[in-house]
Amino acid sequence: MAKLRSAHQVLWWVPRGHTPSVEEAKDKVEHIVRLDPTPEALR
Repeated sequence: MAKLRSAHQVLWWVPRGHTPSVEEAKDKVEHIVRLDPTPEALR
């Protein structure tokens, strides 16, 4: 089994009633890959 070289999933808090989109999740993963996990990435 090969190791993954970068983040491939992310969890973050979402407001009640909000359904996150796939695009929103992709943006979060890209942010973490570029800037490492920061509080801003998880909002």
